[in-house]
Amino acid sequence: MIPKDLFITEIHQIKEKIKPYILRTPLISNLNNISNQLNTEIFLKLEFLQHAGTFKSRGALNNVLNLTNEQKKNGVIAVSAGNHAIAVAYASTIAKVDSKVIMYKSSNVFRLKKTKSFNCKIIIANPKEAFEKMEKISKEEGRVIVHPFEGIKTIQGSATLGYEICEDINNIDNIIISVGGGGLIAGVGSVIRQRFPKCRIIGV
Repeated sequence: MIPKDLFITEIHQIKEKIKPYILRTPLISNLNNISNQLNTEIFLKLEFLQHAGTFKSRGALNNVLNLTNEQKKNGVIAVSAGNHAIAVAYASTIAKVDSKVIMYKSSNVFRLKKTKSFNCKIIIANPKEAFEKMEKISKEEGRVIVHPFEGIKTIQGSATLGYEICEDINNIDNIIISVGGGGLIAGVGSVIRQRFPKCRIIGV
């Protein structure tokens, strides 16, 4: 059962709200003749071309753009090895709110620099302590946590990716969605299930 917050009509409104700040990434077919080789029609959604380099921008924007005026005063905080950090920093710049992100010692140097380029404050921590540290700072400073994969606003943001796919394709028999924390497949899968009820959703 799809929750009301993930109804297609709701996701459409969210897509329109974040539209000025995201790219409508291309959906391409038959890249390097793959479709012909496998004797089926394959489409790839090139979300790596998105602002911040991943779909994470969608969820971060949906969180930050929905902050109350009071919440904006205290800013946001997040935990990320890289992609979500860049997304939260980017979204915070758009909304003009202060951001802090807890990153790891092992975080990619490029991602660290990219996050800093949006004037985001970075705190380096051990991965085992990162989420606990985030919650502590959130309580002490009143910052809103922007979770990388949990929370309805994060999932709604991811769902806008599925909405775009549904606008570009008339029918889908199977869709393969990467799974890390689960936010992407929860969002995209909910839209696909409503638009194409018989589609097989495969998590990888």
